[in-house]
Amino acid sequence: MTASPAEPAGRHPRPARTPRIDAAAHWRLAAAITPRAGLRTDTWDDAASTWLHQYDHQPWPDAPPPGPHALYLADDSGQFRLLCFDLDAARGDVAADLVRLADLLDTVGARYAVAASGPGGGRHVWLSLGPDGAAALAVRRLAKLLARELPTLDHGMLCNPRTGAARAPGSPHRGGGHSLLLQPADPDTATAVLTAANPGVVERLTEQLLATTTTPDERAAPSPAARQVVDRGGAPALAGLRREPSPSTRAALDTVPRDGEANALLASVLVGLALARWSWPEVHALLDHAPGLEHARSRANPRSGAPRIPRGDAAARNLLLRQWRRSVDYAARIPAAAADDANRGEETASLVAAVQSAADDDPARWARPSGPADRGVLDALCLVALNACSVEVDLDIRRTAAMAGISKSAAARAFDRLSKDGFLLRTIDAYGPRAATWKLLPPATAPEQQQQGGTQGPRPPSGVREDLRHRLTKTLGVRAADAFAPRNVGGLGRHCARIAAALLEPRDALELSRICGYTVGTCRRHLATMTSLGLLRRSRAGRAVLNVAKLTAAAKRLGTHGHRAQQARWTAVDRAVYAWWREEQQWMRAPKRARRPSAGERSLQLWGSGRREPFPRTGRRADFAEARRLTAQRHGLLPASRLSTDDVVKLLVDQLGAVALEPSGRQEHLSA
Repeated sequence: MTASPAEPAGRHPRPARTPRIDAAAHWRLAAAITPRAGLRTDTWDDAASTWLHQYDHQPWPDAPPPGPHALYLADDSGQFRLLCFDLDAARGDVAADLVRLADLLDTVGARYAVAASGPGGGRHVWLSLGPDGAAALAVRRLAKLLARELPTLDHGMLCNPRTGAARAPGSPHRGGGHSLLLQPADPDTATAVLTAANPGVVERLTEQLLATTTTPDERAAPSPAARQVVDRGGAPALAGLRREPSPSTRAALDTVPRDGEANALLASVLVGLALARWSWPEVHALLDHAPGLEHARSRANPRSGAPRIPRGDAAARNLLLRQWRRSVDYAARIPAAAADDANRGEETASLVAAVQSAADDDPARWARPSGPADRGVLDALCLVALNACSVEVDLDIRRTAAMAGISKSAAARAFDRLSKDGFLLRTIDAYGPRAATWKLLPPATAPEQQQQGGTQGPRPPSGVREDLRHRLTKTLGVRAADAFAPRNVGGLGRHCARIAAALLEPRDALELSRICGYTVGTCRRHLATMTSLGLLRRSRAGRAVLNVAKLTAAAKRLGTHGHRAQQARWTAVDRAVYAWWREEQQWMRAPKRARRPSAGERSLQLWGSGRREPFPRTGRRADFAEARRLTAQRHGLLPASRLSTDDVVKLLVDQLGAVALEPSGRQEHLSA
């Protein structure tokens, strides 16, 4: 193996660099914003002919490294001088999170740059903190708050002032391509943006998040350790008698991870073993053979479908030990009540499996006009329940709509229908910023029917939760794709989306009719439509299979590409209007508030930070329609209205005491 500055030896050539960027200009940008006289570079593996995603420090070179390289975010003293918000496409909907993040940054007046991190659809949002920077604890707190709001945010680099780094704009990506600037696209303009300080932006962002997404009770410091940590076998472990792992941990330990899930599976296994009071020597003994520890033994190959790359014995041991230390520390802080209920995850997975089985056994229920929306909401709630390991979860309408790929009004109606049909129960109504609490109800079917697995076949006794999460994530992702936008905007529609989701496995029209509840003719018509768009390929047996990689191209042909992003922008508008109204309420309830600003003033000072202008009113009543229109204009969703000449004259007379004088020619004309 060789570090990236040197050309790798061996028979395998290095992937060709695409000449689509101005490398010199991007290198000048990196040199202008770096907080240290060094950077981190990826390592090349000669045997596997790939980059290892293993970064090491090196002094600042005279020329850009030939491979992936990353800039430190903090200086040598640990003070953060740069922020990079890494939105990872593997974690969910990057477009929606980018809209939400941009809205937050615009609200606090920050200047920032956006880059496409690579070919996978991720985004990097960069901003400068200036020479004064920000303390590591303040940035860490902001990162934790943002992670609650943005599911795709990988905030690890923001919690690590020593080695936290992000690939610089212009840096090659190990999977091909480069980190490309999007806004602004010119490196010189981006240099001007990223060398301009944003003093106090960390504090303003933190305050904005606390004001709009949390309650005072949630702002407490992290809870102290609930269990004693001792040294056992040369590494930390939880004090207490060793016991057998829970069934979920044993199942995870014996599960072969799917692509992209090895890291999460390893973390789940280690936390479970830590709670069972295992020691480091016992965990290390599993390294060579346990499927659930595959992430420690090997790393993902950037080439799709290629085998994983072995790490080597020493590297595997070091990684496992590092993750074990983190898992023990995390397990020590889990509240005792949550950790003692070892079967909660299995019970939730069992109920979700029963609900899904009952839903699959009644395909006609989801084939009626409102069926796709209802099934999307049910699947979204099941996925959230699996992630939370609880059958009772808080879930708001807008988040559900985004997960199911439907409108917020359709999601609200679907919740009501599912409640009447006995799938859900609303235990707590929505109040203020808090979403309603929903509980999954067991289906009214016999136990032997619940175990049939519906159209999906019998489920394995181990790894049920992981299997359900994988299935629901894939089907929801297909049904929410832009190609299946509503037909009134040019998409294929949600009924076609149901058939497409069923085609994640090879099937013909007869099987689709049985599974989805439509007639054979309807299924064939949808199959022909998807075939004409290149969305289907044929298996060796002649059955149709969905080509997920072609969904974006199909959406572009249909003219619906960006439909979900547009919905996310309107969702951000609704959230901003609500935050605006909360600020107005706080100002009205303040015991010693200042003079109420007039409608012409453009800012409202609240606790020393810049806020929006006063909330629009018609007479003495709040005008929410006008507030939404103004907010949509700021987001670029509506054209900005211009004041007429008469409006400008009236504003000058009312606010500045000006006197309107008619031109002399016009006065003479009027007198004649």
